[in-house]
Amino acid sequence: MAVLPGRRTQGMVVPLNSRGRRDRRTRVDDRPSSTCLSRSEAQHFLESVLPELAKRAERFGATAEPECSVSAALAKMDRVTQMIKVRDYQVTIVVAAPKKRPFGVAKWWQAVEGVGLVHGDGDLFWLYNEDFTEETSESYELFCAEPYSVPGYFHEGDLQVSVAFPDVALHFRARDVKAPIPLLHRMAGIAQQLAQSLGATLLTNNGRSFRLDSAEAEAPHNQRLKRKAS
Repeated sequence: MAVLPGRRTQGMVVPLNSRGRRDRRTRVDDRPSSTCLSRSEAQHFLESVLPELAKRAERFGATAEPECSVSAALAKMDRVTQMIKVRDYQVTIVVAAPKKRPFGVAKWWQAVEGVGLVHGDGDLFWLYNEDFTEETSESYELFCAEPYSVPGYFHEGDLQVSVAFPDVALHFRARDVKAPIPLLHRMAGIAQQLAQSLGATLLTNNGRSFRLDSAEAEAPHNQRLKRKAS
């Protein structure tokens, strides 16, 4: 098995939530990783490193033989890349204030609370799973609301001050829930209620107008099912 070179990543603190379990929340970050090799870079690396490994093995009277061809290794890489894409896919709906004029924490707080989310772990708002029990494998936290383009939290101490955010994202990671597409529909309905109460607009993570049918079609889970069906 070949190990491709990469950059060292910073350590990550894994907090515990109020129920004593690992907090499954991840900060909203939809930017692609800059540490991934492209397919052409991976091919160049494999084609250059295999002869070098063979030469070094000869110094010890040994041989170095790849377990498969470069093309087969690249095909495996493509499958793993798709698996990671599905596993780590984050579903995000951005609720943006009109003309990007920030709302204060108190206004966001009132509106988010008004659509049924609860202030909780991490000073964020959450939709909790009312059917959760310790015996089930379902997630307790279904999705959360947090400031988006301006990083921040919903601190009670900021209710009376001038802290403001231009937008808030509702999001969840698909692998953390049992049925991501039904939850997408539920989250979209709540996002729509939130937008209506604030006169806000719904956007995707790249600034396009949010459409539920497009979000559902773009989900890698659905794309994988479509490929299987065809």
